[in-house]
Amino acid sequence: MPINIYNVGVVQGGVANDAADSGNPIKIGGHAETTIPAAVADGDRVNAWFDEYGRTIIKDQAVYDSGTQSNKVLESSPISAHHSESTLLNLTNIATNTTGYAYIDMDGYRFLSLQGETSDGTPIDVLTVTIEATLQDDGTAQALCTYQDVTNSLFGVASWVDTDFFAIIDTPVAFKYVRVKYVTSNNAGSDADLAVYIKKMY
Repeated sequence: MPINIYNVGVVQGGVANDAADSGNPIKIGGHAETTIPAAVADGDRVNAWFDEYGRTIIKDQAVYDSGTQSNKVLESSPISAHHSESTLLNLTNIATNTTGYAYIDMDGYRFLSLQGETSDGTPIDVLTVTIEATLQDDGTAQALCTYQDVTNSLFGVASWVDTDFFAIIDTPVAFKYVRVKYVTSNNAGSDADLAVYIKKMY
């Protein structure tokens, strides 16, 4: 019968469980379980866990699914979850002669959509909206980075003036920050409104 031999240059395991296999090399075995084994105390030795067909079990799932003939893999951070939505601006009665900015951190994202909603009627003050971007990623605060106007390059218009807009960046970009710039004219109206909703995606 097979025996265990130690310290003589040969390591052999005893044959067990339905077998006829024997000899070298030594094999690693474990318990076949059709249910989850009982928990043991912290630090205890445990058995390798296999199903009744000898397939390795990881946690409570078999690595191999015979039904689909595929390996089971759980994606811990799926691409479908890589998105972020927010209300970037929600302004009413913006003061006359105002230049303002709202910033979008694009780190880790490649696509961006912006929906802009302006005053229902044409305000006394003229509202002009443009989009600017920067690649500056050297630790400078977003408000102090150097930006370039990308409105025409990305969206085919120079600006949006007193009008709603939907701006879609549907090709991958490598921006560090994007900012929405809005300017009201000096017409003493203080009556322009602007809401901007954004969605970023990987």
